Amino acid sequence: MSSPKYASPLILKPETSRVFTGLFALAHLGAIAVVLPLNFSWAIKIVLLTLVVVSMFVVLRGKGFANVKILTWKEDDEWVLQLNDGTEYETHLLPSSYMGPWLVVLNFSKAENQRGRSVTLFRDALDEKSFRRLRVRLGLDGKNTDN
Repeated sequence: MSSPKYASPLILKPETSRVFTGLFALAHLGAIAVVLPLNFSWAIKIVLLTLVVVSMFVVLRGKGFANVKILTWKEDDEWVLQLNDGTEYETHLLPSSYMGPWLVVLNFSKAENQRGRSVTLFRDALDEKSFRRLRVRLGLDGKNTDN
């Protein structure tokens, strides 16, 4: 009789990352800075600027994507993703996931009636203990990360 790979599931509840928010806002401000000197009419510039600003606010307010609210890494490499709208589905972590000291990108396989999904977790999106436990498990599992 074999024992489960891990004794207890790892439950992750990511919060809004200040690092992500800052980088995302900086990228959008850069887009605004690029649009202004373009040799287009002001009507086109206003449309482009409006699209950039709307994109920034929609994503930063969490309305742009079906955000993952809770990630649960169960035994035998099964993951359960719970979205903000309450939808849950089981999936598996793909080997193309990335683990670094400040950032973890989890790429998940397509589930039934779902598209593949990536979850980007900056270090400040999780409490220190959860981020460390995630990195340790990913490192022990070995096959799940492209370091």
